[in-house]
Amino acid sequence: MAKDNINQDMALDDATDLAFDIDVHLREHSSTYNSEHTEVMEAQENIADDIISGNFDNVKGLLTRYATQNEDFFKRLDEYRENFLQDTGPFSVLIYNKETQAEQWLSLPAKPERFEKLLNDIGLDKVCNKV
Repeated sequence: MAKDNINQDMALDDATDLAFDIDVHLREHSSTYNSEHTEVMEAQENIADDIISGNFDNVKGLLTRYATQNEDFFKRLDEYRENFLQDTGPFSVLIYNKETQAEQWLSLPAKPERFEKLLNDIGLDKVCNKV
């Protein structure tokens, strides 16, 4: 339980730091961004919320729309996803029962790969993932 709290704290700290850096970068490179996002703290909180919830397309959209030389930020977003979001669920997988030839969506609390052996042991084949 303590490890989960530490990971959540680290995820929040990293998201906040990254949001701050992105906001500063955008303000340095775009007067339009400055005029459209006048409330600095609110803008940073919105970016952090998008990062924490995995809405990287929103953040990447801001970067692409208002600035150039964003590769470092894209890399940091990918690292954040890898470090903090890769193993969270729910994940949905389409399973196929060989015996009944039935397909059904199954919701899993973590990566489907963690459940692959279980699915195979009970006679189900994973067909595809839907995250």
